[in-house]
Amino acid sequence: MNRPVRRAFLAALTAFLAGCSGDGSDTPTNEIIPDFSIIGSGSQVQAFARLSSENFPSIRLPSEDALRVITPSQTRMMEFAIDPFSSEYYTTQLTSVDPDQPVTFSLDRGDGTDAPNSVVDMPFQARLNAPSEDAIVFTGATLDIAWEQFEGADVLTVVLQPVECPGTAFIQTVTGDPGMLTITVPPSILPSFPILGACGVDVRLERQRAGTLDPAYAAGGTIFARRFDSRRIFIAPPE
Repeated sequence: MNRPVRRAFLAALTAFLAGCSGDGSDTPTNEIIPDFSIIGSGSQVQAFARLSSENFPSIRLPSEDALRVITPSQTRMMEFAIDPFSSEYYTTQLTSVDPDQPVTFSLDRGDGTDAPNSVVDMPFQARLNAPSEDAIVFTGATLDIAWEQFEGADVLTVVLQPVECPGTAFIQTVTGDPGMLTITVPPSILPSFPILGACGVDVRLERQRAGTLDPAYAAGGTIFARRFDSRRIFIAPPE
């Protein structure tokens, strides 16, 4: 690479890196893409927020801004956190939130370009009745999954999530709320190599609702509330 071309390349690279550096704190509200979620099991409820834009995969708000979660009975300030995988997000713990109660994510900005009205209603608590805890099931066999029914428009999802072996999760969205689903346990739940004994798998029932984002944000964000219940069973290859 000759000297003029090399200089031009370095200049372009420097400009690119400068544009990608920083924490995105000066990003205007109308360029922020939020992903808000409320996740609960029993009385434990956690709120999460991830903020991004076209230029920043993660945005950390300046100190004069505040991101809060508000319910009819509580207000919580969200705190910035980084997980072990270097994913950046905001989070806070809530006390129990009743079904159908609204949960609001409110962004107050020092420059006045607030976004106070991102709202989602809590779904009903998911409650599994079957299978039994620690049940042993073989791949290829049928598994009955039963739960407490509620009227409403919650999206129901059944998940079989391997937790002790490197298998593939089974995920199925349920139409309506029949209260029961019978599945044939797929061999892919277990690893492709032979194993001795059985692997622990979490059977999880999720109830989820989507909400509405404040129009001050950029398009492309999400907001939802989810409650789940889970039981650990053991899945083994056929004898």
